[in-house]
Amino acid sequence: MFPRSGGEKVYLEASYKHPRLLATVIFAFQVILLGFTASGCIVFASNIVVAAGRSAAEWEKRGIAIAVIVFVTILHTFFPKVGVQEVLNSYAGWSNAAYVLNEVKNPVRTLKIAGPLGLATCGTLYILANVSYFSAATPEELSASGITVASYFMLKVFGSAAQRALSVLVAISALGNVMTVTFAQARVNQELAKEGVIPFPKFWASSWPFGSPSAGLLLHFIPSFIVIVAIPFGDAYSFILDVEGYPGSVVNLFVVIGYFWLRYSAPKVTRPFRCWWPVAAFYLVAQCFLLIAPFLRPPGGKGDTSLPYWLYPIVGIAILLGGVAYWAIWWKILPSIGKYKLEPIREKLKDGTTVVVYHKVKGAE
Repeated sequence: MFPRSGGEKVYLEASYKHPRLLATVIFAFQVILLGFTASGCIVFASNIVVAAGRSAAEWEKRGIAIAVIVFVTILHTFFPKVGVQEVLNSYAGWSNAAYVLNEVKNPVRTLKIAGPLGLATCGTLYILANVSYFSAATPEELSASGITVASYFMLKVFGSAAQRALSVLVAISALGNVMTVTFAQARVNQELAKEGVIPFPKFWASSWPFGSPSAGLLLHFIPSFIVIVAIPFGDAYSFILDVEGYPGSVVNLFVVIGYFWLRYSAPKVTRPFRCWWPVAAFYLVAQCFLLIAPFLRPPGGKGDTSLPYWLYPIVGIAILLGGVAYWAIWWKILPSIGKYKLEPIREKLKDGTTVVVYHKVKGAE
């Protein structure tokens, strides 16, 4: 099971084998529909505008954001080695490393050292940054500023010149995040296609012609582009970002539950990497909090948008249930109506990629 590319997919499949493919399909639904990087592109655009010392219309920011996602997609598609080098200069969390373990040299040793060290370093810096922000401004000032927290902090403490200089650094950081997440998500999309759970799996799983997951990059590009172009800035955009995060917490909850199940059901299996169970227990509690908190009425009954505070977790759950519905129709209902069963056959593509393709076999009960 470990180490393999795919991130949460690997652990869900190992933990929840029945009903067959249900966990994989739900995860695919969540990743493909909500695995976009639109927010990073827009953060880059907003900070570049601040660094330029001018105000920009919404369509100008959208144009810059579109240019970012197009540039990153082209870079990872046509120049995969350059894209990997750029990703190595960025850090987007433990899960992104787990998405691409097939491409990590000596992954067990690397993750044992780099994972905890990277998380501890980033976590410490994040805490110190937040202490600095709130020592210089009140929450009300930050929310009313209309710019990023870091940018407002520099403006208030050091003046406009420092604000513009920092905005360049924030933009570079956002670009690095977009490059890293795009790199990882494209490979997750490719792994899902290899399992045959999405339509046209041979197309989406292909690494032709540059040795990069070009179709997986396209599958990541499409929802990112739609969100940048179609969703208006403001409440609607904040709502979409909230929706994006909630299903991820549901998936994380089931991953850590699966971790405990695997440790219980197969205690003697040799594992090259083991998590301390107190850490996993703390993570379980944290995910439960993230799932329950959105339903608790905030002060004044108003969340961070004008929409009902409880709406985004409901929509997030509905997206996951959409994955259940897709699985039921594809795996159960249509075969029952058509009197066939789906038989997995491994096929090898011209680029050497092995893909599971489900063929209809007539005569099933």
